[in-house]
Amino acid sequence: MEHYRYIVIGGGMAGHAAVQAILEQDSQGTILVIGDEPFAPYRRPPLSKALWKGERLEDIWLSVGSEDDRLNFHLGSRVQNINVDEKRVEVADGATWQFEKLLLVTGGRPRVLAGSRKRVFYPGHLTEHVRLHKHLGDEPRDVLVVGGGFIGSEMAAVLSERGHQVKWLMMEDRPFARMFPESLGNHLASAYREHGVEIHTRVGVTRFDEAAAGVLAVMDNGRSIAAELAVVGAGFEPNVELAQKAGLMSAGPGVPVNEFGQTVHPNIYAAGDVAVSAVDLHLMMHEDHALSQGRAVGTNMAGGRAAYTERSFFYSDLYHWGYEAVGDLNTRHRVVEDWVVPGDEGVLYYLEGDRLVGVLNWNVWDGVPTARALLEMPRRWTDEELRGQIRNG
Repeated sequence: MEHYRYIVIGGGMAGHAAVQAILEQDSQGTILVIGDEPFAPYRRPPLSKALWKGERLEDIWLSVGSEDDRLNFHLGSRVQNINVDEKRVEVADGATWQFEKLLLVTGGRPRVLAGSRKRVFYPGHLTEHVRLHKHLGDEPRDVLVVGGGFIGSEMAAVLSERGHQVKWLMMEDRPFARMFPESLGNHLASAYREHGVEIHTRVGVTRFDEAAAGVLAVMDNGRSIAAELAVVGAGFEPNVELAQKAGLMSAGPGVPVNEFGQTVHPNIYAAGDVAVSAVDLHLMMHEDHALSQGRAVGTNMAGGRAAYTERSFFYSDLYHWGYEAVGDLNTRHRVVEDWVVPGDEGVLYYLEGDRLVGVLNWNVWDGVPTARALLEMPRRWTDEELRGQIRNG
């Protein structure tokens, strides 16, 4: 049975960052990356943003260090069992390897709604992106977008910019109802409508049926709406089944890890979307978190002691706006709005009482380090003290 010092289960961005850190820290250790997708590691954010705006598919690939003979890949196959006591992994195609240290970066999957999948698409993986791109073709299409949050907002924006007729369905009364205050949510909704998007609020899709037009979305109010195809951003589920089978889980949504990325077994680590840290950082499962935590955990696997305490940020682009956010953005908090140009340039501060818990930079750039520093300050804030803390240029 072949032996590796490190085995990484998962071929995504967190795993890639961990591998790069291991290669830098350990000049001797051998590494095996096992991925269920048939692709080498690639950047995920372009799947719902830049690839629809002209970025080339060739540009999403991450450098994998394939010139290093310590690193091997086994792609397109799923791990079916981890033998914790014998430090062994078993893959569905029959391959088996032993490890000294193991990293779980199994990521997550979109939440799938009931019914037909034929013309229903769930962004998040390259295969699904290619399938959607092929079905859309070059002609304007009648498209349903389901979900009023992160993925739904991005897809509704890029598809409408490409000339498709978009009907956007959401359970809330406005886009980002749980994250953005009513003023900003309504401002966004107006912009989508100006781009031809038909918004349907306070409706939930219970299933999809096939229809003559393509697909029929059946809603919880008893009505249905037809389109040529549907794109769904209805939430996210971490891939924890393997960790559960290996006894690495407790009650909760993900694999519990300490600040160094270790699970209940100190030689088994987890990072990225599947990991839940004991340090409450109000993390958004996005690119910066995957890269930062992956790198920290890879360093620790190779003998380091790098506690992961970084407040990661997340970002998006919607029409002519871009935003970067850090911390706990939830409308249950009080929001101080500090606009230079209302709705177009400014910073929103989220407070629990008079303590800062989140920052949204809206068309304000290079403000993430300042936002992180403000969030780390153990102090109370007045509204006026916050205004002007972050500005462009």
